[in-house]
Amino acid sequence: MDDITKSSLITQGVTAGFFSQYIHAMYIEVLPWLIPALPLILLVCKYGRQNALAKGEEVTWIKTIKMAINKIFNYLCWIMIACTLSIAFDSNLIAYSIMAVVYGLELMKCILRFVQSHGYKVSERQALVVFLKILLQKFANADVETEKIIEK
Repeated sequence: MDDITKSSLITQGVTAGFFSQYIHAMYIEVLPWLIPALPLILLVCKYGRQNALAKGEEVTWIKTIKMAINKIFNYLCWIMIACTLSIAFDSNLIAYSIMAVVYGLELMKCILRFVQSHGYKVSERQALVVFLKILLQKFANADVETEKIIEK
């Protein structure tokens, strides 16, 4: 072996050894975030199908499978971004904040599709207001006035 090949091999080995520690740490951090993703994917697919059927749209299993695969990759991307930033800045708060927003929006979308599939006319803004009121009542123990927002 010549000197260029040896130095290249050493450089690549050191780099791979250095980054494997961070990649391993990232994969360990990713696993807990995948657990709540599976039920959300299934619920979004189920209520998305029900909502489309209620609107009279044609729904096929191929579209449902495509939507599920798209959701899986979307979640994986968000989880990887959150965990990578969390490791880079050495703060778990970053991962929790990003994933709270992502999962909160998906949960709100799931509730919105469920309500719409049962014939109620609800906009995203109205769903967000109701979702935030529920959060305030549960976590802040605040008495928030609930008004009739959802109409049939």
